[in-house]
Amino acid sequence: MAMTGLKKTDPRYGRGVHDIQLDDLAGLSPDIIYLRLKDLFESPKYRPPVLPGVALELLAATQNPDVTFNKILRLLDQDQILAGRLLQVANSPGYLCARPARSIKQSLQRLGLQTVRDLTMEVALNMRVFRSKAYGPAMERLRRHSQMVAYIARSICRMTSFEAEYAYMCGLFHDVGIAGALLVLGDAGPKGKEMELDSLWPAIDQVHVEAAEILTTLWKLNPDLTMAVRHHHQPSIDGAVYPLAAVICLAEDMANELGATVVDRKALYHTTDPQAVDTTKTAPLNAARESLGISDAGLAKIAQEAEELLASIE
Repeated sequence: MAMTGLKKTDPRYGRGVHDIQLDDLAGLSPDIIYLRLKDLFESPKYRPPVLPGVALELLAATQNPDVTFNKILRLLDQDQILAGRLLQVANSPGYLCARPARSIKQSLQRLGLQTVRDLTMEVALNMRVFRSKAYGPAMERLRRHSQMVAYIARSICRMTSFEAEYAYMCGLFHDVGIAGALLVLGDAGPKGKEMELDSLWPAIDQVHVEAAEILTTLWKLNPDLTMAVRHHHQPSIDGAVYPLAAVICLAEDMANELGATVVDRKALYHTTDPQAVDTTKTAPLNAARESLGISDAGLAKIAQEAEELLASIE
């Protein structure tokens, strides 16, 4: 059963429900840990972290071509914390205008409904999903990685004839399965006795695509988004490349090349190769690029813009 959005006053707001014990994982091989995690996410008992109800209502509202600015403003007025952080993100380097917006209304007028929708989902994820007391630094790297993939995906679409309404959101959500795994693993044992991530990354990497598909489905997000998330490492489906998955595949590879990776590849990992975590093989990457028809010059321009943005948000 899917969880719908809750108000921030609800005690379950932002919390997931699961059943896994750290003692059950200690000493197990990555393949067995993967199977335990997979069973957890597929269990009817599993509940994902609950996104703010206002964010989900806004997402549904923007799918109506007749929705008005006033409708969106009324929704955001219901959650002042969400609205305040949305305004902060709207004035960040990625959206910098000549003058900072002083209100949500100004942001709507300048950025449009679709961009405000995307930013609202970014803020919602940052508030309620990309947070972990046990694995805070890893979750922060994941948040930054997902943000960069979203920005690059938007840039890729501008360089092609492919118009992807959900490209930015796909970038934000493509690795949400990693966040889900970190959350359940962080809650699996007593505080201060969490398992070292170097022994968990292989299993997390193996399960993250399936977990992301489950999470986005339970959140009742657009099916196109779920399809892209499910196939962002393998964008070919039945012999044909799925354009939105190809965009995310290429965007993630570029983010990784720029150093916005999920794992710290300068750190020492004793049980796995950090270069192999959350990466796509050469053949799918080449298929993604070829299907989108992006030239070398186009890729270079996108990479330059992304590198400048990355430097500004570090």
